[in-house]
Amino acid sequence: MTSEPQPFVTDGLLVIRKERRGDAQAICIGGELDLANSETAEREVTAALEGQPGPVIVDLSRLEFIDSTGIALIVSLLGRPENAGRLSFVPASAAAVNRVLDLTGLSERLPQAGDGSAATGA
Repeated sequence: MTSEPQPFVTDGLLVIRKERRGDAQAICIGGELDLANSETAEREVTAALEGQPGPVIVDLSRLEFIDSTGIALIVSLLGRPENAGRLSFVPASAAAVNRVLDLTGLSERLPQAGDGSAATGA
């Protein structure tokens, strides 16, 4: 019997797990990222970035919903000079999330984990 890893942080419909992927710290965001919990997501990603000098991966593959607050969080993370070259993303699997990322133009701006845009160590 395989058990699902225990959540690191839960906030309403948001679930965040931390895991190591090679020399990278991965923050896996699942569920819904919205006004009610974006501060929690920001706190966890920022803590990962401040807690180590290496790469940080934001894994959106289990994200099911994102609103404008979640989009603003991603834009803010991408705009911080100290994150340049350290931050990469695993794309979302949910069509609804990808549609929002496409409509906002973010899908083209996200450094993909493993594509060389940011070191991943994976």
